[in-house]
Amino acid sequence: MNLVFRYLYNKYRPEGPRWLPLAAVYYLTYNCPLRCAYCSDGTGAPYYSLTEEALPLSEVKRILTAIRKSCPTLILTGGEPACHPEFVEVLGFVKELDFDEVILTTKGDSLEGLDDALNGCVTRLVLSVDTLDPGKAAELCGGSVLEKTLHRIKYLSTLPGRRFEIYVSSVVGTFNLDELPQVSEFAEKAGVWYAAQPQLRGVKAPAGLLSDGRYRGFYDSLIRKKRAGARIFGPVRYLELLRDFEKFECYPFTMLVVAPGGEVFYPCLEIGHKLGRIQDAPDADALRREGRLRYGSKPLCDNRCHSACAAEYAVFMRHPECAIKEALSSALTSR
Repeated sequence: MNLVFRYLYNKYRPEGPRWLPLAAVYYLTYNCPLRCAYCSDGTGAPYYSLTEEALPLSEVKRILTAIRKSCPTLILTGGEPACHPEFVEVLGFVKELDFDEVILTTKGDSLEGLDDALNGCVTRLVLSVDTLDPGKAAELCGGSVLEKTLHRIKYLSTLPGRRFEIYVSSVVGTFNLDELPQVSEFAEKAGVWYAAQPQLRGVKAPAGLLSDGRYRGFYDSLIRKKRAGARIFGPVRYLELLRDFEKFECYPFTMLVVAPGGEVFYPCLEIGHKLGRIQDAPDADALRREGRLRYGSKPLCDNRCHSACAAEYAVFMRHPECAIKEALSSALTSR
């Protein structure tokens, strides 16, 4: 279904009966060998502590097929999605489903030898880098993978025939505010995109981050770079919203979030009510009807959820000109 129609439906009929997401997020597995200090789902639990097992390829295929029927854009994440024992086969099947866009989020240390698999499947590869200091990275994440990740970014950024964009992504916390300008500069020198989102414990940023003047200064620097044409993720209005922790109206049904086993979160990951499995449902509309009957319509939330997806889609819904400008900017600055 046309992306413009999906956008207009979510903007003008946010309480409508249909579930027409702009993007689907699939947590391929919650497994992860790292223990990042900031890792948190909507309740504050680290993803690696969640016990849901990764499904075999046959069942993953059913989930992905159902997602493809509901949405043209897939965000494949975790945990660490590359921890799935059949990760390469999953990428191959995602390619067969011919999504309009596939975004893979990963630490990137397990991607060696997967150039062809990535190039035929992924449109945006998001690699997590929170510091350039290997010792601090090991302390922060409970494992030493930074050097592998940086090597993979440098290697992939010069890969002949690469057909996907690379994003270096940082979690912004008081623990790394002094080092993030160097991470941003690393991304710029590598010729890739840079994205930054605040640390959240559950749905809210730590109080110390809210009051830290370095936080605002860092986002001001990103805004200046964005206005100068740098490859910084998100429109200026989105960066300002994150900088100021401004309250915004959320549009949870612009996304379809799916757990490893196929259960769909209603109305969003953060509130976290689980509906039936997407692979067993007639369609996403049926799941939305089930959610409305069991849990009601979209709730009115307080000031929360300053995450990349929630905040960016909220900006796009309220400010269509930002969506158009960002699309044009991405097209002009992409490789």
